[in-house]
Amino acid sequence: MANYHKKFIAVLCLLVVIFAGINLSAADAAARKRKAKAKANINADANNAVLPSRGDIAVIAEGPDEHKARVETNIVDILTKRGYRVVNEAKMKAIRAAAARAQAARYALYGEFDKILKISSSYSVAATVIAHVTPGGAKENSFGLCTGTATAEIMAVKSNGIKLGGKTASSKQVGYTEEETLQKAVDDAVIKSMEQLF
Repeated sequence: MANYHKKFIAVLCLLVVIFAGINLSAADAAARKRKAKAKANINADANNAVLPSRGDIAVIAEGPDEHKARVETNIVDILTKRGYRVVNEAKMKAIRAAAARAQAARYALYGEFDKILKISSSYSVAATVIAHVTPGGAKENSFGLCTGTATAEIMAVKSNGIKLGGKTASSKQVGYTEEETLQKAVDDAVIKSMEQLF
C-alpha cells in the first residue's frame, strides 16, 4: 500500500512537471510571439517614417510658373543623389498633367490625399513628393545688393496614404539682382524643407 502511494505521488509529481513544462513552453512561445510582433511594429513604423527605397517617386511643384521647373529639377537631383528612383520624364509629365487637371497636389497640401493616391495608383508610383514654393519678394538693401526671401513646404504621400514632412522652411538670401536673389532663396528653402523627408 505504501508502495502504491509512493508510485502515485511520483506519477503526480511527473504530471505536475510535464504540465508546468508545457505551460512554460506555451508562455515562452507567447512571449516570443509578442516580442516578434513588437519588433515588426517598430520596423513598420520606421518604414512608414521614410521615403520608400523600392519603387518610383514622382515630383510635383505648386507655385509660380517661373520657379516650378527648377524646384522639380532640384528635388529630383536631391532624391537621385540619395539613391532614390525617380519616375522617368515621360511618365512624370503625364502624372503632372493628371495632377494639374484634378488639382491633386493642391488638395494634398490641405490634407486631402484621395486624388493624389488615385493618380499614384494609376501610374504605379511608390510615393509622390509635392512642393509648394512661395517667393516672398526681393528688394535692394543699404549695400546696393538685393535681399530676397522664400518659403517652401514639401511633403511626400506614400502609396499607403502615409504623409511625410509638410513643415514650412524659410530662407533669406542676398544677391546682385532680384531674379538671382529670389532663385537662391527658393533653392535654399527647398533644400531645407527636403531634409524632413530623410
